[in-house]
Amino acid sequence: MNYTKEKKFIIKTVKKAGSELLKYFKEIDSMKISKKSKHEIVTPADFASNKIILSAIKKEFRAHSILSEETGRENKNSDYLWVIDPLDGTTNFSIGSHFFNISVGLVYKGEIVLGVVWAPLFRQLFVAEKGEGAKLNNKKIKVSNTNKSIRSMVNFGYTYRVEQKNKKIADAHAKFLLKFEHAHNLGAAALELCWVAMGRLEAYVLPHTKPWDITAGVLMVKEAGGYVTDFKNKPYKFTTNEKSTLIASNGKVHSNLVKILKDW
Repeated sequence: MNYTKEKKFIIKTVKKAGSELLKYFKEIDSMKISKKSKHEIVTPADFASNKIILSAIKKEFRAHSILSEETGRENKNSDYLWVIDPLDGTTNFSIGSHFFNISVGLVYKGEIVLGVVWAPLFRQLFVAEKGEGAKLNNKKIKVSNTNKSIRSMVNFGYTYRVEQKNKKIADAHAKFLLKFEHAHNLGAAALELCWVAMGRLEAYVLPHTKPWDITAGVLMVKEAGGYVTDFKNKPYKFTTNEKSTLIASNGKVHSNLVKILKDW
């Protein structure tokens, strides 16, 4: 199937939402920040971006279902599901870090078919369509060819739901530092996955996935020639189950990551 219409639409929409984020970004020192949980925050910028994206989808694709981090799921008994993170990297945004993005994926009958990630301050627009490859600012991208872990960059994320998993990922981080060149946590999953897709990173590891954080980025890695599995090395399949795990890599260092995480 061809998703040209949906692609053009969502690119235009995320850029509009990104412009709104930048207005708020200029006022971050006076912005009201609320707690979603012990470790998670939300800002007016999250809601403003979310409103723009949801309003546009509801107007253009009324029959489609929606899953958004900020407003949950709206089921329309449709084969199509838009998965939205209106501001991925909210904590980064709130402290003035440029490492944040908007992430939107389109799922058809349980399969990710379109992914768009817009990082407005980096001016990086990542687009992937199933079977059509991945692009950064309209140029094809590919995962890196690095096949030696010690020369590789691996990024990882923590979970704020299960403390025991944080202890395990901290232990894994220590092993990453021994086996890989660098190991970082940059705090914006979608953009970190895109950086795997463009070859800037060799891998990204996440112990507790949230669909809005990874849907677009997973397709980006796959379409750029990478490999995506859970910690048991089973191929990734779209799920809204936040207990699932994720390893996304260039494929060449994947087995070493699985070995480190095998006792998860």
